[in-house]
Amino acid sequence: MAVAAASDLASRRIPNALSLTVAVAGLAASTGPLQAASGLVASAICLALMLPLWRRRAIGGGDVKLLAAAAAWVRLEHLFVFGLAVALCGGLLALIVLARASAAELRLVRANAVASLAMSRPAVARSAGTSIPYGVAIALGAAIATSGALS
Repeated sequence: MAVAAASDLASRRIPNALSLTVAVAGLAASTGPLQAASGLVASAICLALMLPLWRRRAIGGGDVKLLAAAAAWVRLEHLFVFGLAVALCGGLLALIVLARASAAELRLVRANAVASLAMSRPAVARSAGTSIPYGVAIALGAAIATSGALS
C-alpha cells in the first residue's frame, strides 16, 4: 500500500501490478475460506460503489482498483471504518491540494465543479496541481481500519 501511495503521490498513477499484488496478498493473508470470502465481498462492494464515480470521472481507475484491493485486507468486518477513514483522509488531502493551488488552478476547480453539477461530468481539463493523490488516502484508510484505531 505504501508503494502504491508513493506512486500516486509522485506520478498520479497507480500501476495495476501494485493493486493486484495488494489484493492477492490480502486474500493470501486470510486465515480461512470465510475470511477470504469476506475480503472478496468487501472488494466487490467497493467496486460496485466506486464504478459509477469512475464513469463520471470523479475518481481515477487506479484509485478504484486500489480501493477494491485494499478491501481484501480490510474485509467486511472493518469496511465501514475503512470507508470513513478514506473519506476523511481524502478530504484532508483535497484541502491541502487546494491550499497549494494557484489562482488559475482554482479557476479550473471551480469550472469543473459547475460543469459537474450542470452535466454530471467534468467538462474542463484537469490540472496536475489540483488532482488528489487518492492512493494516499486509501493507504491511510486501510492502515487506520486494520489497526483498529477507530473501532
